[in-house]
Amino acid sequence: MRKLAIIREIKEVREIPGADNICLVIIDGWQCVAQKGEFVAGDACVYFELDSILPDMPMFEFMRARKFRVRTIKCMKQLSQGLAKPISMLKEFTGKTFKVGDDVTDIIGVKKHDPEAEDELKITRPKPRLKWWQQILAKIPFIGRRYRRLTGAMPFPVHIVSKTDEERYQNINPRLLAHWQGQEIEITEKVDGTSTTYIYKPKGGWFMPEEFMVCSRNQMLDKPDSSVYWEFARSQSIKERMKALHAALNLPANGYLILQGEIIAPNVQGNKYGVDCLKYYIFNMKSCNSKTRAAFQWIMTSATPHLSALGFDCVPALFRGRCGSLDAIMQERQINSRSKLADTIAEGFVVRLADQNINGMKSFKFIHPSFLLKHNL
Repeated sequence: MRKLAIIREIKEVREIPGADNICLVIIDGWQCVAQKGEFVAGDACVYFELDSILPDMPMFEFMRARKFRVRTIKCMKQLSQGLAKPISMLKEFTGKTFKVGDDVTDIIGVKKHDPEAEDELKITRPKPRLKWWQQILAKIPFIGRRYRRLTGAMPFPVHIVSKTDEERYQNINPRLLAHWQGQEIEITEKVDGTSTTYIYKPKGGWFMPEEFMVCSRNQMLDKPDSSVYWEFARSQSIKERMKALHAALNLPANGYLILQGEIIAPNVQGNKYGVDCLKYYIFNMKSCNSKTRAAFQWIMTSATPHLSALGFDCVPALFRGRCGSLDAIMQERQINSRSKLADTIAEGFVVRLADQNINGMKSFKFIHPSFLLKHNL
């Protein structure tokens, strides 16, 4: 679960020209507006990340007009992302003491604003709550999968591939990216749609049936339905094309082929790209051995020729080369914030190491502030 309220350190306090009552505070890679005199550099604070929904309490009454949601704003021409409050506020919730890095999301009762998950619930079947004996049956090998299908309780198949999510650049300690220096990296556009994963494995014998899975961000849609995930799979023959791709890549019969991407459509995320039909842009191509669980991920510039040969679309590639100064690369990419898919601001970009076998953090994302401001996010 995402940490929405964390104890963090104020790195710097900056004056805002012409402002008598407010200032800017720098917290890791973020900056936000705070009351003047509330913090000095080195103070610990409670930092609420973007998309936090604060509880309806007197201390947060000033957020009522925004429906208690923390979003990107501009105040006296200053970008403000997040909310910082003195650590003393925690006395209202608990008598415990905290240190920098502690997660206080549940203690305060902060929830996440997640429109994609809300849209997902509207277009996928509700899953029933299982009784204790049903939960036991669902975990038994061999019969568990079939039983879960009958009950409709099909979680995302994390035993095959992880859910799609990247950490924001501003949250990452620079020390965790020290190994990136001099390494080859790839930058691709981040597309704002609904996360969709397709998984295929060919038949491998009597006890290894052919498998094809259609997944939203949080669920596996075990039976064909009218959702955009299945609609695209049917209309574009995804199963058949993945079967051909599996063979073209010469993957073993017990190997899963995984495609992860974003579906954009007239009824998805406000149709920011102005499309008139379903489109699917792939950002991950992976394989996973069903026995050993050994996984492999293709860098997108290497995967694109294979995917394009079978008519798949990939997220736009923005850069591939050696990583010198990450700060310089980030500044350059922020200046070039237009989407390659339409005449609009791109949601952001994703940066990955070309060699996914290197230990340590392998990828992160950056969301353009201009995109967040434009769409009131």
